[in-house]
Amino acid sequence: MGEDISIRKRYEQQLLRQANYDILTGLPNRMLALDRLKLALAQARRDEQLVGLMFLDLDNFKHINDTMGHDNGDSLLIEASRRISSCLRGTSTVARLGGDEFLVILPSLADPESAEQVADRILQTFMPPFMLANQEVFVSTSIGIAIYPSDSDNSTTLLQHADAAMYQAKDKGK
Repeated sequence: MGEDISIRKRYEQQLLRQANYDILTGLPNRMLALDRLKLALAQARRDEQLVGLMFLDLDNFKHINDTMGHDNGDSLLIEASRRISSCLRGTSTVARLGGDEFLVILPSLADPESAEQVADRILQTFMPPFMLANQEVFVSTSIGIAIYPSDSDNSTTLLQHADAAMYQAKDKGK
């Protein structure tokens, strides 16, 4: 006697995807990102390498959501995730933490300046306008960077430092 379990397997895969990936952008979610960060830090400890962590927040996103509607806000988030992803190499991770917050994990950095170069590339990709509801909308992003091991040797504190650096960037003019 045989049984076709393909439907159950597809359902299990769908549940696993929903648990680990953001439904809107398809990027890893907070849980998967934190797991990847811990893995990157463990590897960096073994290999005595640097890990860059970038916390990104879209500037004035709430205003766009309020004035242009949530559908356009969603379109902006999808395009922003594409632009951020286009600036990264294969071993890096970009994740959507929620709302308009993104996290970028840069493993195996040669030096801290490499994280700054990635941040500069991301800022450059936000220079062209976004097309929302047949309108050109200019959106910038604020980026905070923390580097393992100089800023912290654990994922929780490293994330806090990157978040604090991002708010400092916002306070200094975005």
